[in-house]
Amino acid sequence: MRALRLIVAVLLTCVYFAPFAHAASGAASSEEFVVEGFKRAWMDRSVEALKRARFEKIDVNIRKSEVSAVYDSFTIGGSITLGFTQEESKTRIRVQTTGALDNFYSIFSSPSDRIMEKFKNAFAEEQQTAK
Repeated sequence: MRALRLIVAVLLTCVYFAPFAHAASGAASSEEFVVEGFKRAWMDRSVEALKRARFEKIDVNIRKSEVSAVYDSFTIGGSITLGFTQEESKTRIRVQTTGALDNFYSIFSSPSDRIMEKFKNAFAEEQQTAK
């Protein structure tokens, strides 16, 4: 009987903490994009994309070629940093997101992945307007 109780306790613990393991593994995300055009123009377009996606506290550091912002809503909280590198006539954009794990909704999906998706959707719209 004790063995059965122990097995049930272990299984319940695994089921209870499994969502938290998913959220912890998604605390940070990164992706890179290469786009046609010059770095400064894409920094400006990225700022517009961040505004469109409702990011706040947007900070542009031209010297470091970085743009950073904060995303804070009821279900998602975190930050994003974009780094820009000129490669001849193209620009490489390195995007890093960090999601806050202190929100109940982070149990169900990675906040950093959701922040990345918010930016990518707004960035795709900005690319369309750039053409």
